[in-house]
Amino acid sequence: MVSDVEEKTYEFGMLRMLGLEKQSLIFLMISEGLLFGILGLSIGILFAYLLNTVVGYLFFISSEIMSSYDLDGSALGLGISLGLLIPLISNYLPIRRALSKTLRDSLDMYHRAVNGVVITVMKLEKMGISPG
Repeated sequence: MVSDVEEKTYEFGMLRMLGLEKQSLIFLMISEGLLFGILGLSIGILFAYLLNTVVGYLFFISSEIMSSYDLDGSALGLGISLGLLIPLISNYLPIRRALSKTLRDSLDMYHRAVNGVVITVMKLEKMGISPG
C-alpha cells in the first residue's frame, strides 16, 4: 500500500493521459485501499479469533472458570475501524499530491524533485567528536 509519491504521480498522470477522469481515479484508489483493508481485516479477525480460542482454553483449564470464547465487541469494533481507516488514510496523501499537479508536471520525467528533504553532511571534528 505504501508507495513512492513520485511513482504514483507519474502513474496517475499516465492514467489521466489515457482518458481516466480524476473522479474515476480517486474511486479506483479508494476501492483498491478498501480491497486490501477488507482482505487484511478478515484474515486478522480470523487469526485473532483462533488465537483467542486457544489462549482462552488454556486459561480456562488452569483457572477452572468457564466463559465464552468470543471476541469482545470493543476489540472487534476497534479492529474493524482501524482496518478500514488506515488504508484510506494511507492513500489520501499520494492521491492529493499526485492530483494537485498538472498533467504536464505529472509526466515530466526530467524535473522530478523531492520536496521537504534536507541532507546535511557534517564532519565528526565539527561536532566535537574525535575519531581517535
